Amino acid sequence: FSIDTLKKEYPLLGTLTIRGIKKEIETTARLMINEGTIYITSNFTVKPQDFDIKIPSIVRKKIAKSININLNYELFEKK
Repeated sequence: FSIDTLKKEYPLLGTLTIRGIKKEIETTARLMINEGTIYITSNFTVKPQDFDIKIPSIVRKKIAKSININLNYELFEKK
């Protein structure tokens, strides 16, 4: 086990707020530590109607029914 090459997954729970509407999100976050830098990645899907986003009928067939959200964080020590 070396802190320089740690890879783990953790449950990620939180609240996503869009346009003042809150929705509880549950997904998995992947954490990797490499050479002192911490990388956190995750992804999840939401639907526009969950946040009261109206899609005009003229473009409804051209817009995805769900939105993929990807999180990518790189944390490093400030010097």
